[in-house]
Amino acid sequence: MKKIMIITLFCFFGALAFVPFTLAASSSHSGHGMDSMNTENVEGKAMDGHAGHDMAKEKNAHAGHDMNAHDNHEMNSEGGKTSHGGDTIHSSMVDGYHFTYKLIDMAAKMKGMKDMPEMKATHHLMLFVKSHGGQIMKTATVGFLIENPDGTLQKMMGMAMAGGYGADVEFSQAGSYTVKMKALVEKDKVMDQFEYEIKAH
Repeated sequence: MKKIMIITLFCFFGALAFVPFTLAASSSHSGHGMDSMNTENVEGKAMDGHAGHDMAKEKNAHAGHDMNAHDNHEMNSEGGKTSHGGDTIHSSMVDGYHFTYKLIDMAAKMKGMKDMPEMKATHHLMLFVKSHGGQIMKTATVGFLIENPDGTLQKMMGMAMAGGYGADVEFSQAGSYTVKMKALVEKDKVMDQFEYEIKAH
């Protein structure tokens, strides 16, 4: 009986001695797992931050390219520096706005072209509007009323294009034309008028 009790106690203490090693191993494995997870999180955040930086950099570069291209187009469009060409026929300053009128001879440009439909309009009238500070006004509403040499009238609305406002006009008669322009620029109603002469060929 005494021998059995001694063996039982020996096994009990042996088991107690083994427990700390088991707990230590478990704690070490858990800590290693946590460190691995933390490392992955840090690396993930670094990758996300790097990707976000690259995307933002690419977006800003693309936006800058678009803005520069747009600004260059506007600079080339205003003042007759576009492929439209044309001659400046009038310029004026009215109520703080600067108006520049250009006339493009479409009949001359299309002369000699084959298979071109016959057009009543002979010219294309362009109006460029700028503020007193030099800003191009892109959202104006523009209308033209033109009195021909024989007293008949032409009335048309200007269409926004190439940094200005254009309309097809007929200047087929020789003589003096009275060009009247009415514009709504932001909240300002502005009117302008000038004479333009077509000489007989």
